[in-house]
Amino acid sequence: MFASYGPLAVGKIEITQANHTADANKAKVTVSVAFEDSKFLEYVESLRQNGRFHVWVELPLVNEASSKRSIQSFCTQMPSFGHTFRDLVDYYFKKLEVATLNSSVDTEFVDTTNLIIATTNGPVHRTYKVNCNVSLITSSANIDVNLNLHDSAEFKHGLPFSRTSMRLSTSNGPIRATYNLTMTDSSREDYRGRLHITVETSR
Repeated sequence: MFASYGPLAVGKIEITQANHTADANKAKVTVSVAFEDSKFLEYVESLRQNGRFHVWVELPLVNEASSKRSIQSFCTQMPSFGHTFRDLVDYYFKKLEVATLNSSVDTEFVDTTNLIIATTNGPVHRTYKVNCNVSLITSSANIDVNLNLHDSAEFKHGLPFSRTSMRLSTSNGPIRATYNLTMTDSSREDYRGRLHITVETSR
């Protein structure tokens, strides 16, 4: 969990892949701060006081023998922090949750099972590969995404009991979504997949 506190704690966070010299078993977090008065350093404690921060998160290096590095959970609660996810094609997130305010969320590529992004007054952009549920929520801004969705096609008593869901919600802004739904591991040739879609906007 990454969290920020304080009404003036603002900045951005970037999540990227570690370089080839990084430790394969550790993530690296670097925090930089911009300030005009050196006395600011007397009061700052990581992200708990006022300032403008830049946070870099370098995920552990992917072993060449592995197709993906699995990450159980990645969550942020960072109001007023723009989020950027660099090209993370070598990583799989079981759960990815982003909560911010007045900031944008931008990705190059993210692969996850459950995705929740909530912001206000900031756009949500780019490409997501989602195996189960996706929820993208903002206000007074646009949503422009490419969604590659997968239906796991799980059955109980001969009937499908799970479905992929997609919720896109904003206000005072357009929604543009390109999506496709594919099947994985289905033994039923007569099953074509299930997708529940909710799209909300105004004006």
